[in-house]
Amino acid sequence: MKDKTFVDTNVFIYAYSKTEPEKKNIALEILKNKNGKIGVNP
Repeated sequence: MKDKTFVDTNVFIYAYSKTEPEKKNIALEILKNKNGKIGVNP
């Protein structure tokens, strides 16, 4: 059984950042994880 990974919403914000290039690169590496899934609660 695989463990679930939770990602803070700030990771998504930094993925589009134009003023924080270092944090953007880190966020993009986190989001490139092929095993991840995004869940949304209504």
